[in-house]
Amino acid sequence: VKAGDKSFSFGIKGADCWKLLGVFFETKPVKKILGHQYRREMTNNFIDQEKVYLPVEADGDKAFCEWSKNIGRPAVLPVREIMLEPERIIPLKTAWVIYIERELICPEDRDIKICFGQNVPMTVWLNGEELLFDEGESEWQPETSWIDAKLKAGKNRLRIRLDRMGADVDFSCQIRDSIQLMEGHNWVGCYDYNVDLAETNPFNLLKA
Repeated sequence: VKAGDKSFSFGIKGADCWKLLGVFFETKPVKKILGHQYRREMTNNFIDQEKVYLPVEADGDKAFCEWSKNIGRPAVLPVREIMLEPERIIPLKTAWVIYIERELICPEDRDIKICFGQNVPMTVWLNGEELLFDEGESEWQPETSWIDAKLKAGKNRLRIRLDRMGADVDFSCQIRDSIQLMEGHNWVGCYDYNVDLAETNPFNLLKA
């Protein structure tokens, strides 16, 4: 796109479709009695925040395809407006851990800032490197956490772990430029969005 003497490139990112790599939780032993006690134990799941449910080296595409088969539909979590809403396809009302992943395509090596909003414990990996753990002790805000990161030319895998403790998960993610436009300020509008990124289509993985 040209505007006067300036040119701008636009990618095909924007759908923000996250691949669901798995839903994990712990269960209490079921007592060998029938009736009310049996039902209560089955709905009292919990999670172990110290446990690695999905190793960082695990193949995300393979996990996505397996979970798509498990739930009988594409395990894709689309972002509506700005918020990810995992409860749309995860009906469990108790505690659980999910791993989600996106594959971003960048035209060149680039320094970026990733802006997260979340209300639950979160761990972030980019291309296998852990960048952030946040305990998620506050209510959702669009800029709960900022981290500096580097995208490489070509494909980049952004993987997130979210720990649902009780309330519904509120989560958002924005890829922004690393250049601060207004020195001394740190709110929405002070960083440019990376509009020239592209994103792989997770639905194509299910056609193989």
